[in-house]
Amino acid sequence: MKILLISPAIYDWRRKLIKQKRVWLPGLTLPYIAALLPENYLITIVDETSEEIPFHEHWDLVCISSIGASYIRAAEIARLFKVKNIPVIVGGMAATLTGTNGFDDDFNSFVEGEVETIINTIILDFENGNLKKNYKGEMANLSSLPIPKYELFNKKKIGFWLPVQTSRGCIHKCPFCSVAAFNHFKFRQMPIDYVVACIKRGKELGYSNFTFIDDSIASDINHLKTLCEAIIPLKIYWMTQCTITIAEHPEILNLMAQSGCTVLSIGIESTNSESIASINKTFNNTLNYQKYFKIIRSYGIDISTEMMIGLDGDTEDIYNEFTQFAIKNNITLPRFYIATPVPGTKFYADLLKQNRIFNFDYFNYTGSQLVFYPKHLNYKNLEDKYWAMYDKVYSTKNILKRYLLSRPKRSLLSNIFTLAANFHYKKHIKQRIPPGIV
Repeated sequence: MKILLISPAIYDWRRKLIKQKRVWLPGLTLPYIAALLPENYLITIVDETSEEIPFHEHWDLVCISSIGASYIRAAEIARLFKVKNIPVIVGGMAATLTGTNGFDDDFNSFVEGEVETIINTIILDFENGNLKKNYKGEMANLSSLPIPKYELFNKKKIGFWLPVQTSRGCIHKCPFCSVAAFNHFKFRQMPIDYVVACIKRGKELGYSNFTFIDDSIASDINHLKTLCEAIIPLKIYWMTQCTITIAEHPEILNLMAQSGCTVLSIGIESTNSESIASINKTFNNTLNYQKYFKIIRSYGIDISTEMMIGLDGDTEDIYNEFTQFAIKNNITLPRFYIATPVPGTKFYADLLKQNRIFNFDYFNYTGSQLVFYPKHLNYKNLEDKYWAMYDKVYSTKNILKRYLLSRPKRSLLSNIFTLAANFHYKKHIKQRIPPGIV
């Protein structure tokens, strides 16, 4: 059986596919699905952002994993295969949270939830020529997982950071978070031995840099402590995302640094305390940001931040506040998004109930386009001010200022990565593509 696994590209605001030579931070879903399929299947993985989909070849089955607005491209791809009578299955966060989304006729099957608990049924139905329209997977037991088939990545088409997962979900219940909604607001951990085995497999393939793609790796401090202790002997570099409260745990930060942590992506969300309260993320105390940044950097760990425009506490001063915050605090990799009510989240349900959503075209749910009426901001010029803010923060002058003055004790690798990432983001900003989505 020839099986094609696809991660679809995303359209930009011009409805042009975003393509580049490499996917710098590849996802884990496709090599993980490959590991769940029977050994006798001949499997090919294609990430459309950096590769071309082999439509001309014959495939027995095509499986597509979509997240966010890539769901639209997934449906287009499915139609091209279906005219050849090749069955297409879609799954992932988008299919789970938004349902069929008007694409009922485009896919043979929709998979909702986690695939581990339903994969054997799907395989049996496929081999018997009896694929059902809908499958629903339950939350998986993470105690016995297969090691992803990293060898199926096209090494020339991905970056230098191999994805590994140590946990799923998050202990927090942020209303805007699609990942938390997908995981039913539950937090689960992989066994440490499994994580170590994944890293060792990556090292066998020549990788020494890893991205822990957890949603909040510090949700269980003891698990993180044990993880760091276990991977110190592996001599790797890694990055991940977590909450800013990691700064309250100096012992853990020290272990993270010893085990090779170079960058932390932190969801600051806002500098406005009212906006923070509106999304129930009050553990982000805005008065502590500067102090906590200093603590994290003292361990040689770089900081990337994520913030949102359009929350209910925001006023017209927010654009300048965000700009000055990123520059004053010398944030190495600041990322900004326009708050987006992803279907399936509480944020979406609340705004829908308030009749504040004016655009339901999923194409526009990219994090850089406004789809609802903000409470205090002028919605007519919000996008223009958003991009003007980005232009200023990522001017060459401010890139160098933020980079040179952040002063963590960077490794050579971290130096190269963060500076290159800044100019990569600058290029995307010029094209009006929000940094971080590819």
